[in-house]
Amino acid sequence: AAPAAAAAAAAAGDGDEAEEASAPEEAWMTSGFDFPDPWDSYIHDATIVPLGDAVLVEAPEPEEGDAEAAEPEEPEDSSGGGWWRDVMNTSDVCVCVWEEEELYTLHSEMENLLLQAAQKGFRMALDEAIRLTPLAPLVLPATILDNMNRIDNPWTISCDRAKEAGILLARALLYAYNGMAPVSLIGYSMGARVIMYCLRELANIADRSGPESSARDIVENVVLCGAPASLHKPTWRKVRSVVGGRFVNCYSERDFILQYVYKYMYIYKTIQWDVAGVSPVPLEDIENVNVSDLIASHVDYSKRMKVILERVGLEA
Repeated sequence: AAPAAAAAAAAAGDGDEAEEASAPEEAWMTSGFDFPDPWDSYIHDATIVPLGDAVLVEAPEPEEGDAEAAEPEEPEDSSGGGWWRDVMNTSDVCVCVWEEEELYTLHSEMENLLLQAAQKGFRMALDEAIRLTPLAPLVLPATILDNMNRIDNPWTISCDRAKEAGILLARALLYAYNGMAPVSLIGYSMGARVIMYCLRELANIADRSGPESSARDIVENVVLCGAPASLHKPTWRKVRSVVGGRFVNCYSERDFILQYVYKYMYIYKTIQWDVAGVSPVPLEDIENVNVSDLIASHVDYSKRMKVILERVGLEA
């Protein structure tokens, strides 16, 4: 089987224990080639290292159907990333670490928002704010508005840096591609956004270079989980054009944090698209996998990737 490459960065980590990890907001890559290290980019703190050299905190595997957040525990071998090897069954695994500080901040604000969500009337107030759009700051309770405003900056920064990271990843893949086997990209949360921009950049390069461009041969499979990306059909058709095999969108209808934050951040745009992380992508050649039984909130993805990938059944 072809070697697989995954780029997965979590906007939400594993809670307090994640603070002890060196790469909790990461992009996982399994590949048969080397990447430039460090990246020459506008992004700070970006590098690609073998998974065995990265310290990852893994949560215990949840029971089937249990969508409640489990407290992460330090594994006996925190640097092994064993469950990724179990699922992907590949020999070469790397981790792309990018903008840890910004992603930690975003994770923290998402946790605060999750706590606020327990308050009575929270979701009703956000629904009303989104419905009234221009009046959102006027109808939201002060505490909720404060939390949404606090998440605004780290969300915007993370989205911008994810775009830059995706473009750099595309160029790194193209630079390294020289007769190697195609790769597979796997990402959750902001890592899924990295992959979307990686694919968009590959598609742009392919369009400029013509039908024989190697940019169309690099990516074999893609799995996105909880993607903070719109359902804009032309964009999905574009990124699908540079994926030769499976393209899977894993979504949770229960991920209200992603749903509300995404809509709130783009509340003043003329056109508002639904977000892929909570909805199926309406294209026949995109596989949609509903993981609502596994994901109760956006912060659950980092603890559920093993069972999600097993459900997807991606073979490396």
